[in-house]
Amino acid sequence: MPTTSISVPTVPTVNVGIDTSSTHLDGHALPVNKTFRVTNTPAGHRKLIEDLLPLAVLPSDIRVVIESTGGLELPVALALEQAGIQIAIVKPERVRYFAKAHGQLAKTDAIDARMLAMFCRDVKVPIIPLPPEELRHFRDLLDRRGQLVEMRTMESNRRASTHFEKALESLEKHMAWIDSEIKDIEIELDRRIAANEQWSEIDRILQSTPAIGPQTSRMLIGYLPELGKVDRKAIGQLVGVAPIANDSGTTEGARHIVGGRKQVRTALYMAAVASLRWNEVCKALYKRLTKSGKKPKSALIAVAHKLLTIVNAMVAKKTLWRDSNLAVSS
Repeated sequence: MPTTSISVPTVPTVNVGIDTSSTHLDGHALPVNKTFRVTNTPAGHRKLIEDLLPLAVLPSDIRVVIESTGGLELPVALALEQAGIQIAIVKPERVRYFAKAHGQLAKTDAIDARMLAMFCRDVKVPIIPLPPEELRHFRDLLDRRGQLVEMRTMESNRRASTHFEKALESLEKHMAWIDSEIKDIEIELDRRIAANEQWSEIDRILQSTPAIGPQTSRMLIGYLPELGKVDRKAIGQLVGVAPIANDSGTTEGARHIVGGRKQVRTALYMAAVASLRWNEVCKALYKRLTKSGKKPKSALIAVAHKLLTIVNAMVAKKTLWRDSNLAVSS
């Protein structure tokens, strides 16, 4: 798995915002104040690149900001990156806060594109290389598994309130099909991990940790490629399990977790729940925190943070749980 690098780009000469939909891409370029609309298709992406390249001396002098829209933005982002253009994908709420700070409450595709261009110009967002194809496909499988698990939960809930035999038969048949699909996807995920030497090593290290099983390991491999490559503070912030200060003057407010990668945080939280039974280090931490007055859920978040810190150090040092003292010293 390639190392994820983060670079702070040189100041571009052209800042571009692109508002993405399933059918069209609306853009605005600054400082030239050029607007454009193309289809969100390979032909439209080529037209977009043809329109952008003449605006600067080098492709790398152009920086584009696109909001994450559930995957609709990925094809055009890949096309722009391959053309040598700087591309940053940002969370929509960041741009919305930026727009409100500028007094812009109205929303249209053209307005959104212009605000994205202003955001691109004023906020120096780090340029992070887009994930390679192997990782993108792995994430697609993880997402599909999550969708199937959600579908099964819905069908299970329906079964509890269904009494007609024919309807129950249909529910059971559908749930059996979902179980089969989940199993097939898990087999494919594990095959891909085994075929990737780096992923396989990370998986072996992660699953040596009491309470971390195959699915938590898959989520960390798929959605946290920075694992073992950044320090404990950075990894906590990436996942969103590091408490954020909430102080003002002499008042010390309660710490809360904000943002981060929801998929990873959810997986770690479930591992934290399991750790209260299987992991002595986490169990001791939980007991100490709750005894000191911390609420159970807050204590579990702290346990999840502890688990993340430990496995991050283990992956960095390529050390199994049973062969190291990282669990005690982290």
